[in-house]
Amino acid sequence: MWGDDADTFRADRFVGERLTASSDKYFAPWGTGPRSCIGRQFALHETTLLIAALISRFRLHLADPATQLSMRERATLRPEPFTIVATRRR
Repeated sequence: MWGDDADTFRADRFVGERLTASSDKYFAPWGTGPRSCIGRQFALHETTLLIAALISRFRLHLADPATQLSMRERATLRPEPFTIVATRRR
C-alpha cells in the first residue's frame, strides 16, 4: 500500500487529502472488518433479485444515446452523466 519504502517513516504520507467518510471519494455502505454489517449478504441477494425483476419488466436505455459517459472514480466507478429511461415490456 505504501510502496517499496513502507518501513521508512515519512510524515508527508499523512499530509494532504484524507479519505474519510465525509469525502466524496468514500463509498463503504456496509463497512468492513469485525463490525461490518451483519445483513451485507442478504442486501446483496436482495439487490440481485431487484435488478433481475426490473430487467424482466422494463427495457432500460440512456435518455440521450448521444451522451458521452465519463467514469468518475470513487470507491467504485460511476458513469456520469447517467440518466436512463425505463419502458414497460409487453
